[in-house]
Amino acid sequence: MALTVVLSSIGASAAVDLLSMTTDKPLPASAARQLLGPVFLHNPNMLDTVNVEITDIQRRDRFSVIFAYAGRGNNGFPTEVYVVTLDSRGFFKDGALLGIMGDVRSLVIDREQGMRYEPKSAIAYDLTSDTIKVKRTYTFFSTLRGGYPYEKDGTIYNQFVLGSDGTLRQLSPVVTAIETRGSRPAGLPEPRDGSKVIDEKTVNIVKGEYDGYGMDVLMMMQTPVSAFDMARVNNLAMWADKVEARPNSTDDFNVGMVAIWGSALCLRHAHVSLPWLAAHPNDDLMADCLAGYASEDSSIKAWLKQCVGNLKDKKARKWWQKQIKKNGL
Repeated sequence: MALTVVLSSIGASAAVDLLSMTTDKPLPASAARQLLGPVFLHNPNMLDTVNVEITDIQRRDRFSVIFAYAGRGNNGFPTEVYVVTLDSRGFFKDGALLGIMGDVRSLVIDREQGMRYEPKSAIAYDLTSDTIKVKRTYTFFSTLRGGYPYEKDGTIYNQFVLGSDGTLRQLSPVVTAIETRGSRPAGLPEPRDGSKVIDEKTVNIVKGEYDGYGMDVLMMMQTPVSAFDMARVNNLAMWADKVEARPNSTDDFNVGMVAIWGSALCLRHAHVSLPWLAAHPNDDLMADCLAGYASEDSSIKAWLKQCVGNLKDKKARKWWQKQIKKNGL
């Protein structure tokens, strides 16, 4: 089914007509830039080559809500889900990354020996009335042979509320699980006299669980454009700097996620973040993190240099030019 929407170019008079576009074909690069440019958590130049597909449009009286996949079908690029709101003229109002396939890995909890917490990689989303729900799932179960059977099938909802003007507000996550417990040890043989032992099970709806810092990282990644908070990102960088993470642990994974997505958020909001970091030289851990990540990723390095060059704050621009030189960028 063809989707019809006219997106006005941000800062330009021309509009992009998507009348002939369908949900099963990637957008032209120019349209992808206009739709996702303000919310995309990568160097915007990548929108020239990354597949962007509209999956759903819902129209309201004062704005429209557009859901889109980025990177689906691109080798070496994660599949990401975005939501964008446009005003009645088609101009960008707000937007957020809803998730990355497999990002629930950030939420794996430390577990006792004999227990496993297995996240599912898929993400589902739903818009009902004024609420967007992003669904992730996991299984938490006992692996000990001879132990009492125990299993949880958990559901994690990250939610957003749409304001009457089309802005997005994050809500606290809601997590529930269906818990199944056995009444006798798994694998226990039947009595030798031939009598039967009933393996009774209890099933209850209980509170689910996740790694707390992992949820902080996930919610940071999902920050709406209208709600960016540099201090919040820097606080996570402070946590990442102090944590003594075991190799391949959830903490270790999330330290890397702070570097990747914290840097992307800073550059998405460079006009706010770069002056803030320049003004906080004594606790600018995110500045060090950003410079370090830029040294490892050429796309981030180019994006950082472009953002620094575009800074209107002369003092901040000079500070960042020194940082770029200091870090050999």
